[in-house]
Amino acid sequence: MAPDRGKDAAPESLTGLAQHALFDALEETADLVMVVRADDDRLLWVNAGFLAFAGAQLEGVLGKTLAELGLSVEGPPAAATPTAWDSPTAPSRFEFRRHDGEIRLFEGSRRAVGLKDHALVVTIARDVTVRDHVLDELRSSRGFVTEIVESMPVAFVAVDEGFRISYANNRAVELMSKPRIGLLGRALWEEFPDAAEPPFVDAANWAMEERVPVRVEQYYTPLDMWFEVSVVPIPSGLAIYVTDIHERRRRDSDVAQLASIVDSTEDAIMSVSTDGVFTSWNPAAERIFGYSYDEAIGSTLGSIMVPAGQSDDADELFKRVAQGEVLIAKEVRRWRKDGSHVDVSVTLSPIRDASGQLTGVSAISRDITRERRAAEELRDAEVRYRRLVEQVPIIIYDWGVQGDIEHVSENYVSPQIEGILGFKPEEWMADPTLWFSQVHPDDIQEVTAAVVRSIEDGVPLRVEYRMFAKDGQTVWLRDEALVLERDEDGRATLFQGVQLDITAEKRAEEALRRAADEKAQLIQLLAHELFTPITAIQGAALTLSSLGERLSPTDLSVLAEGVARGARRLQRLVQNLDAAAKLDRGDVAVSRRSVPIGEILRLALRDFQTESEASDINVSADEEIVGRRTVADLSLAAQALSVVIENALDYSDGAAVDIDLLESDGSLLIRVSDRGPGVTPEQRDHIFELFAQEDSSDTRSHEGLGVGLFLARRVMAVHGGELAYEARPDGGAMFTFHFVPSRTAG
Repeated sequence: MAPDRGKDAAPESLTGLAQHALFDALEETADLVMVVRADDDRLLWVNAGFLAFAGAQLEGVLGKTLAELGLSVEGPPAAATPTAWDSPTAPSRFEFRRHDGEIRLFEGSRRAVGLKDHALVVTIARDVTVRDHVLDELRSSRGFVTEIVESMPVAFVAVDEGFRISYANNRAVELMSKPRIGLLGRALWEEFPDAAEPPFVDAANWAMEERVPVRVEQYYTPLDMWFEVSVVPIPSGLAIYVTDIHERRRRDSDVAQLASIVDSTEDAIMSVSTDGVFTSWNPAAERIFGYSYDEAIGSTLGSIMVPAGQSDDADELFKRVAQGEVLIAKEVRRWRKDGSHVDVSVTLSPIRDASGQLTGVSAISRDITRERRAAEELRDAEVRYRRLVEQVPIIIYDWGVQGDIEHVSENYVSPQIEGILGFKPEEWMADPTLWFSQVHPDDIQEVTAAVVRSIEDGVPLRVEYRMFAKDGQTVWLRDEALVLERDEDGRATLFQGVQLDITAEKRAEEALRRAADEKAQLIQLLAHELFTPITAIQGAALTLSSLGERLSPTDLSVLAEGVARGARRLQRLVQNLDAAAKLDRGDVAVSRRSVPIGEILRLALRDFQTESEASDINVSADEEIVGRRTVADLSLAAQALSVVIENALDYSDGAAVDIDLLESDGSLLIRVSDRGPGVTPEQRDHIFELFAQEDSSDTRSHEGLGVGLFLARRVMAVHGGELAYEARPDGGAMFTFHFVPSRTAG
């Protein structure tokens, strides 16, 4: 029969002991250690918990002592001489030292077991190393918690169920400005009546009654500060945490104000995450781009503001901003929800967190569509204005002035300068000295003084002066300008004006002056020329009137010849003036036909039939040449020749005048030569001009209006011929008429 294993029956052997119910329960228990040792300390049985602790296998443990396993135990010993299956000893604490030196604290009991032939010690224990460490920490943490509470920047106050203060930390004492000993046990509402105002008093009562935590924000008038108050129920009453949020409320106010500005501004203000998604979108962005807040948030720039297929530089811009660059006033084109485009000026700046890490990009977009359209319209207007200006035959210039005439630069000159002065605009603007160097030397002083006066005194410039064109020609300009801008010190900075080419006007003025002079000269000449023959006629008439019956036939003949000569002179004078005027106007009727060259000479000499005049003229002509024909208006050609003959007689001073008919180089020539003073070199270029005279004074020795040579050359030009002058070798003048021979016989 098997032995009785009841708890009061002592086992007779180790095998019997191992079959005890206690062994069955503990053999595989890992969190308990069970050891059976013989009286010589050899291990007879161990459980799995011991093997795990010792780090050994069962076969390497049994039969060995703890020392042989590198283990030692310190603690109260077991009963020295067990005699029966004893009850466990009171729990005791002992230490196991492992072979690696680690000490583990165990708590358990030992049994002394007496068998038939020897005694055993059974030890059952639990590793309490960690537990005791935790308990030690807990015991020390009470003081640590107190230190934490006292050092908190948050005011902490504990009250009992009657709202009497049971604890206040340092921050609370500091805020209350009362000693701690004077606060403990005192009623909260009596000590701080200003705190007994909603919402704090309502929150405290609610938390006390309902046993729920409550948090409110309260303005405390005595301290002029905002606080956040958290009221938390605790078993003894309430724990009250008071946090200073005055700075936060100020920041919240600033943020609210900023948000109000963001919401009310006309500029679109948006924020974009690092992956390009919109995270904020103000009302102006809705107005400018047409997308609501809900439509924009979570969308990307490319999905709502850049049409598919359109290139965009947003990625590149974001990269630059991510590197710390702030992009200001970058002008780009975006598209609205309705498909229309909008031009915006974008400012991008990085958004970083407290650690400096980039979290996104802030984008401010200003609608510049109207500004750009206005700028384009202005540019178009400027282009139209410039085109208009460049069609006007005036030079428009723009000077940059640094205070005085010595420091000017050509900012602009219109293209007309090339047509008026021959300089290209870029050539003119490249050389600031050109204006000074091209002004006529006789005008430079006056012009410079006028410009200086205009720049310094603000007097509008209006001056006329001469300039040399690039080809050396003289050009008259009317210059009108004024100062358009001055700096803060009143010094001129911008001088703008126009230059009008008045060369033709000046020439016309000169022509008018010449005409006026010629008119006065003509009147003077006419008076002189008319006076001589009229005086002769008047003298003869008076003589006849007073002495007529007493005059001899010879005297009467002389008087009659004088009257006739004066009358012929008046007639030729009138005829020459009339013909010259018609030729000058191109209003003369020319009736040309083939006539003998000798007939022109004969008709011209008919005006010089008096004996005295005829004796002064020598004609030399070959009969064959006299009969040669030319195509001419006989009367007009004879008048021209008569004028030259009369001129020769007048300048010969009684010497003979030679007339030769010649043929040379295919032309028929009539040459009239006198033995007078000839023509000075200064007069040679002017002798054929209307009213030209070598001496135009009242005391001149030779008569004449200066019409004859002008008339004769014009007549020859009408006939396709020429009247030429050359000096006579022996002194005097030679005038040669070149007639074109006729191809027909008659």
